[in-house]
Amino acid sequence: MPPTGERSIVLLGMGHTNTLVLRRWRAAPVLGARLTCISDFPTATYSGMLPGVLAEQYTARQMTIDLAGNCERARAEWVLSDVTGADWEDSQLLFADRPPLPFDVLSIGVGSRPDMGPLGGTADRCLPIKPMQTFLTRLRRSLAACQPLTRRRPLRVAVVGGGAAGVEIALCLPPFVRQVLGPVGVEMTLFEANPRLLRGMLARTVARIDRRLEAHHIRRELGARVERVVGDQLVLRDGRQIRADVILCATGATAPPLLEKIGLNHDERGFLVTRRTLQSVEEDRVFVVGDCGSLQSMCVPKAGVFAVRQAPLVWQNIARYLDGRPLQLFTPQQRFLKLLNMGDGSAVGEYRN
Repeated sequence: MPPTGERSIVLLGMGHTNTLVLRRWRAAPVLGARLTCISDFPTATYSGMLPGVLAEQYTARQMTIDLAGNCERARAEWVLSDVTGADWEDSQLLFADRPPLPFDVLSIGVGSRPDMGPLGGTADRCLPIKPMQTFLTRLRRSLAACQPLTRRRPLRVAVVGGGAAGVEIALCLPPFVRQVLGPVGVEMTLFEANPRLLRGMLARTVARIDRRLEAHHIRRELGARVERVVGDQLVLRDGRQIRADVILCATGATAPPLLEKIGLNHDERGFLVTRRTLQSVEEDRVFVVGDCGSLQSMCVPKAGVFAVRQAPLVWQNIARYLDGRPLQLFTPQQRFLKLLNMGDGSAVGEYRN
């Protein structure tokens, strides 16, 4: 419990926004307040560096943030635990393994997860890229199990999802495969349910990236919705069955189950609805940041750039809320730089037109 008179600021989930809030707290803590950071993992992962790690351009350690160490240096309390719900009447978070944690203001930043859809029941065969903290370990384990197969033929890899994440993983994965299995061949297939890759990007950008995929001998299955996985076969909606040894899921974002347990107003996809102040539409004392928030009456892509841009504003709004001052409004940028790692030390970028 905070000392009498000391206000409690709690960060639930240490995604991009809340991690940057912790950094600002370390530089200039709020007077008369105590900061507590909660996560179900001891580290945070900078998702934008994952393709570069697969391509051996960075080490895994370089994309990892030590949350406990950062909290210690910032003189913030660190809680490694799973939140099971919230008691809004008494303003506290609930846990299965520890007493409730009271708060005066709460910032929720628990991110999103890949929408597995009908593949959700085949977790033993399909590897979602999130939680990213465990992805490399899970991928190594899956690749190691395929080692006997690669003595006779190339490794067959399927990437489900033709957005930026899926395309980058398809291009960057081979060096990681060879790091685990040695000099093996890799046959890569990228599956996208829509009739084109990289929805939302310019046609000429997509054409340029498609040429790179062709040059890397990556097969593209467009308009190919994966309905289920049976054994080592992906079953498509059109009835085709395609074999794969490793299946990676980089599909669109859906809300993590915790958001439903918290019990605040959410949109049709399960993300918590916020005002432009980034406060929950129901609870003034609750801010919702990054992917897990959905701005009321606005369509904002689930992209890390918005989470990063929210950090200075939510940091200021937390202090303003505690002081009773007017809050600032978040205005998401209309356009943002998109850079896709091609896996060979180059990137393809798109900005404005």
